[in-house]
Amino acid sequence: MKRELMAVIEQVGREKGIDKYRVLAAVESALLTAAKKRYGNNENIQVQIDPETGEISIVSLKTIADQITDANAQISLEEARAIDGEAELGDEIGSLIDVEEFGRIAAQAAKQVICQKVREATWEAVEREYSKREGDLVHGIILGQERRNYLVEIGKTEAVLPVHEQIPREAHRRGDRVRALLLEVRRTPKDVQVVLSRAHPQFVVKLFQLEVPEVTEKILEIKGVVREPGDRTKIAVFSRDKAVDPVGACVGIKGSRVQAIVRELKGEKIDIIPWTTDPRVFIGEALNPASIEKVGIDE
Repeated sequence: MKRELMAVIEQVGREKGIDKYRVLAAVESALLTAAKKRYGNNENIQVQIDPETGEISIVSLKTIADQITDANAQISLEEARAIDGEAELGDEIGSLIDVEEFGRIAAQAAKQVICQKVREATWEAVEREYSKREGDLVHGIILGQERRNYLVEIGKTEAVLPVHEQIPREAHRRGDRVRALLLEVRRTPKDVQVVLSRAHPQFVVKLFQLEVPEVTEKILEIKGVVREPGDRTKIAVFSRDKAVDPVGACVGIKGSRVQAIVRELKGEKIDIIPWTTDPRVFIGEALNPASIEKVGIDE
């Protein structure tokens, strides 16, 4: 049994990226639960697994007493000396429990606890890794669809691209590679859910950061973005360098930069607007392609 347990522990550690000692602690907890289910919750039972050899030690501890008031916690001196000839009153003495004695019900309980502990450790690992990446671009592979939500494999975990975070009229097939914004890591009573988005305005911002080096280098600043996913995006950009045209830099030579983003967004129109501190000019630019005769502001 110890060989099988250690094999499972090593495998779980590798596949789930969980620390070996955390899995060992989960197994110890599972075996303790199984032992208490078999011998009673009032028993003082200790479980230890050697992390090197996998040797399982399950001991029922009892105090040596002159008068027995609790058979689960106490043992007579005569019985104790049958185990250890040097036992004295007041000492604690342990008797080994055979793991194989647990029976089918206890083994099933142990299996359930192990599974639960492994799930919890997996959730914590996912939450720890991906919560730091909220707002980043991620690449994934479409695994399938469930209630119109896409399941996406990103790294060692499975994320969800909800229907309301998808670009309208965009369809994916199993095996398709997809790029999305890691919107949030959501903890629920049942699991940890990594939520992706292709409809969020920040997704467009991240695409511009990817395609336009001047944005990453802080020469250009994206001041604002509004979006109707699948139809049109308006993005306001400002240049800190007077020699760099913000709109031209975002468009690229022969539109190469903006066209790469348009392709990613499946043909969504993108209006790039130069940002200015003059609200009249900015409002006029923002309303393009409408023809504006006059912008009036009530001071």
